[in-house]
Amino acid sequence: MREARRLIRRATAVIDGEVVRAFADGQPAIVRASRVLRGPVQEFFAIGERDSCDMALTAVGQRLRLILIGGPEVYFLPVDYSNARFEDRVLGSDRRREWPLRTGNRRQ
Repeated sequence: MREARRLIRRATAVIDGEVVRAFADGQPAIVRASRVLRGPVQEFFAIGERDSCDMALTAVGQRLRLILIGGPEVYFLPVDYSNARFEDRVLGSDRRREWPLRTGNRRQ
């Protein structure tokens, strides 16, 4: 729970979104925000990868909750979903009911 609080505190944005363009060839993924829980209210977020520790969004149609850092031009996704239950508790929002994960189609 302590790690979830720390992560949410340092996040630039927290969104529920769907990947409309996958990360490829160094170009950031583009995610359409369905809901912004924290941060700038905007329709699209560019999400890149700084190194192998960041998650790259490689599947178009993937729906997920994103806890982002960086911005405003390019954001980064520094965490996996291993602590999702506690992150949701800190946010007061259960992603399993409100924005269930959908894997999407991997781009070739």
